Amino acid sequence: MKIKKLVINGLEMGSIAIADRFLLRLRGMLGRDFDQFDALLIEPCSEIHTLFMAYPIDVLCIDKMRQVIMIEENVEPWIPCIGTEDSYAYSVIELPAGKAGEWEIRVGDHISIQ
Repeated sequence: MKIKKLVINGLEMGSIAIADRFLLRLRGMLGRDFDQFDALLIEPCSEIHTLFMAYPIDVLCIDKMRQVIMIEENVEPWIPCIGTEDSYAYSVIELPAGKAGEWEIRVGDHISIQ
């Protein structure tokens, strides 16, 4: 899995792992933790689940322009579907629970992967 820099509104926030192949997207954070990176980008992806997860996460839904269109904080394990009901979400970023609030991420923020 590739690891790059996560930039939000022009500020470098940390590292982000890229799950852009079928098996990487399918696995997501299952069996992983955030010890080697700060966030996980799943692309393309419009919704996720937290079945079989061991801990809560924050979820950002991103459109094709890499703008945050939805934020779900502290999503508990065993939730069957998190995402958008429309076709605007192009990718999802998973973060450790509490990180979206700590980083003060808001709907409309711009995400850049470098």
